[in-house]
Amino acid sequence: MKSIIPIFPLNLVVFPKAKYPLHIFEERYKKMVTDAIHYDEGFGVVSNLENRISEIGCYVKVDEVIKSYDNGSMDIIVKGYDRFKILNKDVTIYGYYEATIIPYFDEESVLVNDINVVKLIDIFKDIVEYSQLSLSDNYWRNLSNTNLKSFKIAEKCGLTLNQQQDLLVLRNENERIEYLMNHFDRLNKYIENTNEVKNLMMNDGYLN
Repeated sequence: MKSIIPIFPLNLVVFPKAKYPLHIFEERYKKMVTDAIHYDEGFGVVSNLENRISEIGCYVKVDEVIKSYDNGSMDIIVKGYDRFKILNKDVTIYGYYEATIIPYFDEESVLVNDINVVKLIDIFKDIVEYSQLSLSDNYWRNLSNTNLKSFKIAEKCGLTLNQQQDLLVLRNENERIEYLMNHFDRLNKYIENTNEVKNLMMNDGYLN
């Protein structure tokens, strides 16, 4: 990840290691994404909350081009890598933002509470089962293999955009786990309505 990268403000949050489908249609972003693919580089996805670009985002690279259109538009899948913090940004001659960034890492020397991790996963599995939401074997395998359980669970638990951004900003896995457990406590009030819970969790848009 370079210290100066293109920035793509969107009404979504991409978590580290998450995959997300995007349809690229604006001329400035067609240029940005085409260059990223050509030079095998990435760009930063930042959430655009209430017309304000968040300073904490996630560096992504194009993982796959699903379809290219005659007008230069394309359907792509991006994969999240590391988080970053924007120090300053300017509009390029092509119309998209370019930002000076620094890495945004978790706090060092913080031991993850394994008991709470297991508890969170159990609660998540119960809600998934109760809401009759079908998650692929690939999703569960990725959840098992990742060290950042919070981000993987956050992909499929019905967080609002603001909540997703709150989680992205937290620099401690224990704090993120606690945040999600509190979210599931609030989600329990919907538990009588299976379809409502299912819709909340299905509309996150992340790929498995």
